[in-house]
Amino acid sequence: MAQSLTSLHSDLRIAIYPRACTRYYGTAAQLMAEGLIPGGFKWPHKASRMSFEMGAYTHYLRRSRPDGIKGHVTGLSDCDHWCLQRSPTAELGHSWHQAQLYEKTLELAELLRRDTPEWQRTFHRAYETRKDAKYQAFRLQLLGEPKRGRGRPAKTAATSNTKTQGVNNV
Repeated sequence: MAQSLTSLHSDLRIAIYPRACTRYYGTAAQLMAEGLIPGGFKWPHKASRMSFEMGAYTHYLRRSRPDGIKGHVTGLSDCDHWCLQRSPTAELGHSWHQAQLYEKTLELAELLRRDTPEWQRTFHRAYETRKDAKYQAFRLQLLGEPKRGRGRPAKTAATSNTKTQGVNNV
């Protein structure tokens, strides 16, 4: 059973939670290859969990259910798929909610900054430069043609007429 489960995901997955923790999902070999597990480490047995400190981080290691596999993690006791959570040791007193509150505080500060007259003037100046033909000509001369997006190339009048003429003639 373990071999079929480990073959589902060949890459190490990383989930980053700003100001909280980083989680690594993968096999024991992948975690050791990244240098996340110290040498001579005794892996948890079945559904037990382990914690250890390495450097400025506290690590929590547990078995994890691979994507696409249903059922409780305790039923995967022989599965070689792990979740390693890495948190800064100095910030262990901070909770996930405090990190989210900090992010929302920064977002609110940005919204309040955008409501100031200074930001309104800056936005208005940027809008006016887009309409200034002399500035746009200078910019084009300096930077060249802007790159097109990733979508389809624009149809020209000649290609669109040819296609419609072919359809109408049939």
